Amino acid sequence: EEENTEFRIVNRLYGEQSYEFEAPFVATTESRWGAPLERVDFKAASEAARANINGWVAGQTHDRIQDLIPTGGVDQETRLALVNALYFKGKWQNTFEEHSTRSAPFYTPSGTLNVPTMHQFGSRNYGENDSAQWMELRYEGGKLAMLFVLPKERDGLAALEAQMSAATLNEWTRQMNNLAASVAIPKFRVAPAESVELGDALRAMGMPLAFDEENADFTAMANPENPADRLHISKVFHKAFVEIDESGTEAAAATAVVMARGGGAPA
Repeated sequence: EEENTEFRIVNRLYGEQSYEFEAPFVATTESRWGAPLERVDFKAASEAARANINGWVAGQTHDRIQDLIPTGGVDQETRLALVNALYFKGKWQNTFEEHSTRSAPFYTPSGTLNVPTMHQFGSRNYGENDSAQWMELRYEGGKLAMLFVLPKERDGLAALEAQMSAATLNEWTRQMNNLAASVAIPKFRVAPAESVELGDALRAMGMPLAFDEENADFTAMANPENPADRLHISKVFHKAFVEIDESGTEAAAATAVVMARGGGAPA
């Protein structure tokens, strides 16, 4: 942790107090991921368990992520919730002058908006190709940076997103050079009120089996004698927050994978 920079990733398991989990699973998640198992009463007090989980997430993210699991997101059939929270707050290495912030056009697929836009001139790591420009803004301490990617065409965002992958971003960052550049970046805050339920998206991306009550196989996590007590993923909730201004960035995100009983792959 650098001065003026806070960055944490934390994990925690919340398990039904009457349900038996495999000891190697519990030991490995705590030793490798720092995710201790906390026992809660999903069977008789699922709303209190939900409040407990959401309170922990809020505490880990300075209250930027609240109500991660919505009402009804856990119930008496829930046996396990795997929860991850991330928080970042960093000051720019070169902060923007507030008096240089002024309204400027920002182009969106549905039209042009005039938004408060920060301006600065200085040396930056910069790269470009036929379809995009990208640039790093470093945080104080120099170890962390935000990468901004801008399509060259005003309607080019969808095509640019289709190119995005870890390999692409790694290649682009290798292609950057330090150049003097004039930078204009909108101030913005993204703080959705509701969590996103990712189950359908994850099924479509290739993991339907994990959600399948009859065929999911999580017996390495819990292997009850009764197949009806075996685990499957019932819901996945995600929520994020990000704010960028003249001084720096604050961002947070959290995910809860909720697992329920109700069928399971035969032993």
